[in-house]
Amino acid sequence: YDDGIVCDNTVVLRRLSIDAVEPREMDWKVMLIESEGGKGPLDYRPKEISGWVAPVVASHRYSISWDTLIDFRSSRLQFSLPEYVQPEDWLGMSFQYIDTRWNFEVNHRGQLVPWRNNSVPEPTDPIGTGWNDVD
Repeated sequence: YDDGIVCDNTVVLRRLSIDAVEPREMDWKVMLIESEGGKGPLDYRPKEISGWVAPVVASHRYSISWDTLIDFRSSRLQFSLPEYVQPEDWLGMSFQYIDTRWNFEVNHRGQLVPWRNNSVPEPTDPIGTGWNDVD
């Protein structure tokens, strides 16, 4: 994240985009993204998606938060384009969240996907499988 990403040809990079975040007060806030490879800020991009875009390494976990005390109520995430995602690709994400009044639905291609599971999704689980460790 600091001054770019350096990797060899065994690393699979994908594009993560997050947009349609509600409430709209989240727009223009800095997103903070962290992985085992490092951490860094992402600026809001008003053009193309009106959200945040980051290069991510497939089959890794990321922690995402915003530089604000406001919690999001909904958002849209896209992990690459469907035609680029390979069966072995997955992305683990956790979000810092304070307000527990809201529950989330995960939709994948118009189908509701169970959000609460008894364990962390496996890389072989269908794309869009969610997991939440907060009761």
